[in-house]
Amino acid sequence: AAAAAAAASHPGAPDTEHRSDDATAIARAATATATSSAPEPAPPPPATEAELRAHVGYELLEAGNAAYHRQDWQAALRQYMLSMRYLDWFSLRSLELLTYPQKRRMEEGEQRCRLNRAACYLKLQQYADARDECQSVLRNVPSHPKALYRLGLAYEGLKRYEEAVQQLNRAALCKPND
Repeated sequence: AAAAAAAASHPGAPDTEHRSDDATAIARAATATATSSAPEPAPPPPATEAELRAHVGYELLEAGNAAYHRQDWQAALRQYMLSMRYLDWFSLRSLELLTYPQKRRMEEGEQRCRLNRAACYLKLQQYADARDECQSVLRNVPSHPKALYRLGLAYEGLKRYEEAVQQLNRAALCKPND
């Protein structure tokens, strides 16, 4: 009875009112082992074309980030380009089934790819390409601070200093503490 009371006071413990002390101890050990060593359940597989493409697109984006951190700018550019192909929601076969959150997630992934491509182009001193990537992002999000900052750096590399200062000031206004 004392064991049953002790077990009942333990939150999450199985009902032990009719068990012996040994059975209660075994049940507690099994419960503790099952909860501590159980692997995390795998996420469900993507159900739609949009979900699958977004999943693959983000995996490729992360591969590009890994290449960037290795300072392999060309490999990063290739991964970001592949990612953008998967995240292009206009090319979905079932466009009418695309939900707004799916579209938004794909657009955000594409923006990240473009900004990361701009960073690679800056590292490679391909300033016109960096400018183009930033301008593409700014067409959709006119006050994106990272796009404005990288655009300023691209203009600086192109020796267009007045435009560089203008874009860098806009970026500072968007994120004054950065």
